[in-house]
Amino acid sequence: MAERSEAELKALIEAAMRGPGFVATIGTRLVRFGKGECELALATRPDLLQFTGAVHGGVIGALADHAAGGAASTLLPAGQIAVTAEYKINFLAPAKGEEIVARARVERAGRSLVVVGTAVFARRGGEETKCAVALVTLTPVPFG
Repeated sequence: MAERSEAELKALIEAAMRGPGFVATIGTRLVRFGKGECELALATRPDLLQFTGAVHGGVIGALADHAAGGAASTLLPAGQIAVTAEYKINFLAPAKGEEIVARARVERAGRSLVVVGTAVFARRGGEETKCAVALVTLTPVPFG
């Protein structure tokens, strides 16, 4: 199994955010990553809010899911990427702020499944409020 270099991992995670589709549309950006970890963020905008002024739960779920995919993919060999098999999310507080941040960390990586925990925070004026936690199960698939 050939391991990916740090530059290859960064390119893979960033390519998944630049491609066509929802994740690029909402403005997701890579903050940092490491072996088994990935942090993503997005700036809040009016079109991402629900009727109470908080970021829509679907956007929060997508950010948590995508961060988990990035974290899991850092542990896979070249030629594979992690895709979601299932996730569960608990919303803890309204996501109100200038930015939403998702921090994902692999809890367990096996041959066929990778389990990742993601915490999502709303950042307002330098303060962070945890607004959601997700448990994401992913599976490796061929890629590239």
